[in-house]
Amino acid sequence: MSAPPAPDSPTPSPVNVDALLARIQAASGLAFASFSVIHLSSWILLHSGSFDTADAALRVFRLYYQHPLVEPVVVGGSLLVHVGSSLARIARRQTSAASRKSVTFEPAEEDIAQEPTATTSLSPVTLDKSYHRYAGWILALQVPIHVTATRINPLKILGAQASAKVIGAHFASFPTVVYPVGFRVYYALLATSGLYHTVAGIGYALKTLRLLPPSTTDAAAAAVIAPSDETSLRIRRWVLLGLGLSTVAALSGVYYEVRFSEEQVRVFGVLNGAKTA
Repeated sequence: MSAPPAPDSPTPSPVNVDALLARIQAASGLAFASFSVIHLSSWILLHSGSFDTADAALRVFRLYYQHPLVEPVVVGGSLLVHVGSSLARIARRQTSAASRKSVTFEPAEEDIAQEPTATTSLSPVTLDKSYHRYAGWILALQVPIHVTATRINPLKILGAQASAKVIGAHFASFPTVVYPVGFRVYYALLATSGLYHTVAGIGYALKTLRLLPPSTTDAAAAAVIAPSDETSLRIRRWVLLGLGLSTVAALSGVYYEVRFSEEQVRVFGVLNGAKTA
């Protein structure tokens, strides 16, 4: 009598690559938010009526995000991982969409009836995620320029100690005086996109990592961090848009006069490539 066949060994579950990339994207985004939240907060303090308040906050916060270990790893490293995982997810979606289009078949009648029409409205969360994604694309274009102008070039030209004293609210405000239209538009895009992508992204990241309840209606704190109803999402968008534009107005001297010393004008001219100092 033959022995009974051995039971089949369990087949390991396939790895969901997109889910893994989503978690990497979320975790790296939260790590970068440890910088972006406090950095944006220092500029919001321009509403206090003094550049000195914002500069004081910048000096304190820089003790963290310009630390020799934190800056390249937590700030720079998390940003690269976040962008890389985001691009990888986009590439996978495009590849998947292309492969689906290459398969031809005759759809069933009921499938045709259920296809969404051009007038189908997106859910509030889906629409909000689209805005969040657009803000990310704007930041992907602007952040390298911003980092080069405010961090890399000053370090090369002035050195660490001198650049730490110079780079601040007055330095950021100076271009809005020399090139008022161009730099106000640039700062408006940077500020509003930065605020929106950070605030909305924190909520989505916490949900992805299951650090918030799936339904934000179950907890007041979760509803504030990651709202899901249309009214709350719309209010959040308008508040962040208004806050970003108002911060740029304060930086540009709309609310109160901004004065520059002769030394500041000289140094800013050097950093901006002026022929005469």
